[in-house]
Amino acid sequence: MSSEVTYDELGFPHKWNEETKNYYFNVIIPNEEKKMVQWAEYFDSIGGFEKIDVSDSRFKKMVRNGIPSVFRTQVWCKLTKVDEKMNHRNDFYIHASKCREAIPSSVIDVIEKDIPRTFTGAIGFKDYQLRNVLYAFALLHPEIGYCQSMNFLAAVLIACCGEEPAFWILCALIEDYLPSDYYVSGMKGFCIDLKLIEILINERTPDIAKLSTKLHHEWMMTTSGWLLTLFSNSFPIPTVMRIWDSLFLEGPKIVYRVSIAFLRIVQDSVIHLNNLSLFSKTLSDIQNQILDQDKLMEVSFSIKAFSRNHLIELRDRAKRIVEGNTSESEKAGFALHSLFGQFNL
Repeated sequence: MSSEVTYDELGFPHKWNEETKNYYFNVIIPNEEKKMVQWAEYFDSIGGFEKIDVSDSRFKKMVRNGIPSVFRTQVWCKLTKVDEKMNHRNDFYIHASKCREAIPSSVIDVIEKDIPRTFTGAIGFKDYQLRNVLYAFALLHPEIGYCQSMNFLAAVLIACCGEEPAFWILCALIEDYLPSDYYVSGMKGFCIDLKLIEILINERTPDIAKLSTKLHHEWMMTTSGWLLTLFSNSFPIPTVMRIWDSLFLEGPKIVYRVSIAFLRIVQDSVIHLNNLSLFSKTLSDIQNQILDQDKLMEVSFSIKAFSRNHLIELRDRAKRIVEGNTSESEKAGFALHSLFGQFNL
C-alpha cells in the first residue's frame, strides 16, 4: 500500500511505501554525504576538477559508484562535452527566446500540452524553465522540433543542473548518445530499439520471456518508457541519476544493461504470476520503488558477453525485423543466443 507523497532531493514527488521511504532517508541520503567527501578527496588528489581524465580507470570506477549531486552538473558537462557545444554555438541559448516566432505553431501546441503534465506536483523545476529549454531545442533542431518524452528528460536535467546546462545536455543526449532517427518522424530508431530490447529479454531472461509470451504481455508497454525517457518516467529519480551517471560516461549500452538487470532482480517476484494484469502491475509497482541503486548497477555491470559489437549485431538484426527482412537462418540464431540467459551471462 502506497504512503503519502514523498519528495526527493531534486523536488520530484514519489508515492513510496514505508520500506522504500526508510531506505531513501537511511541509506541513500547518508551515502550521498559519503560520496561528497570521496569526490572532494579525489579532486584534491588529481590537482582539481580541471585535471579529470575521463579515460582513467579510477575515474570510471568513481562514476560507476555514483556522482554526488553537488558535483553532478560539472561532471556531466565534462562527460558530454557541453562546454565545447556552448563555445561552438556562442550565446545561442541567451538569444533563443527572441526567435520563438520561427517555431512552427504545431510544435508549440504539442509542447504547451505536455508542459502541465510533466511530473505533476514536482517542485524542482518551473514551467517557464521547461518551456525555455524545449522551445530552444526546437529552434536549434528544426528537423526534430519536439517529440513527446523530451519534456521528461528536460525536466530532470533542469532540476539537476539548472536551465542552460540542461538545454545543452539535452542537445548532447539527442545529438551524440541516442540514434539519429530516434525522435524524427516515424521514430524508426525507437522502433528498432524496442525490438532490440525484446531480443535481449529473450536472450538474457528466458524464463520471464516465456512467461510474458504465455500471458500475452506487450513489452512495448513497459520498455517504451525506459527508452524514450531513459527511465525517468519509470524509476525513482535518485535511481535515474545513478543510471545517467554511467550513461554519460559509457554510452547508451547502459540502458540495455539496466533493463536486463531490472528484470533479473524482479524475476523471483513475477515468475509465478499467472495473470496478465497482475504481471504488468507488479512490474510497474516494483520499478516505482527500486531505490537499491548499488544492487541495480552491480547486476547491470555483471552481465557478461554484452560488448558494444554484440549490441550492434543485435541492433542490426532488430532493424531487419522492423524492416521485414528477417531470414530463417537469423530466426534460428535466436535459439543460440537464448542460451546466454540460461547461463546467466
